[in-house]
Amino acid sequence: MLDYEGHYIKTIALGHKAHVGGLAYDKAHETLWVADSINGQAAITALSLEKIEAYKINSLEPISTEASIILDTTAEVSTLATYKNDIWIGYFSTQAGKGRIQIFTTDWTKKSANYWVPSLDDQKFMTDKEGYVHILSSLSFKAPDKIQGLALDEDYLYITQSFGNKNSKLLRYYLDVDDQKLHLTNGRVATLPPYLEQVSLDKKGNIYPIFESVTPKLRVKTNEFVDRLVSIKPETFKKYSDDDFTISSLSRFDVSESSLN
Repeated sequence: MLDYEGHYIKTIALGHKAHVGGLAYDKAHETLWVADSINGQAAITALSLEKIEAYKINSLEPISTEASIILDTTAEVSTLATYKNDIWIGYFSTQAGKGRIQIFTTDWTKKSANYWVPSLDDQKFMTDKEGYVHILSSLSFKAPDKIQGLALDEDYLYITQSFGNKNSKLLRYYLDVDDQKLHLTNGRVATLPPYLEQVSLDKKGNIYPIFESVTPKLRVKTNEFVDRLVSIKPETFKKYSDDDFTISSLSRFDVSESSLN
């Protein structure tokens, strides 16, 4: 963990080896959601701020979690973001038309001892024999390919696209969601160095892109590695981005409920 000035805070050890393709912090409920996998299935795990602040890496124990939920409608959690009571999940694919954005809704009025029950009807979630909760998405949409990161605020949806040592893209859209489509209008796209992964926003709308090119494995593959936390002001993004009309809306697709039967 780092603060916004790049100062080191602490390291957190998880209970098992997971890809952790994304992190998303829900300020309203003081919960950090972590992209996870359980028994080879896509999952998200919740860590409370209280336990994060109290955690010490020299305890030689993993941090205790508040919830682990298996997502039966996606093969993997490539990235995630929170917005109000929704958790947005992105699925990465290099094949056009295979990327996915799925929206899961949580209901914080129904907290049990081990997890938060999603605010979906009874056909949308179940508990398996091991005690894990399985859920289906509330809404599911086709998404751009090579999606690496998501971030939302009251006005915009940000999407990062990256694959290999070619230049990455940071896209921004006005957002409108209905039951059939995810409408993305007034698109802007900026070109950034390779290996762009996550993106996050602060309350002023400043943009924080995160690159993985700093790792020894990838640093040797590009001369444009980014080895620090950077911020982009909204007006700077607008100045150095171009209009993008390639994605006007993302169509909804139906997901199978067979895995919950």
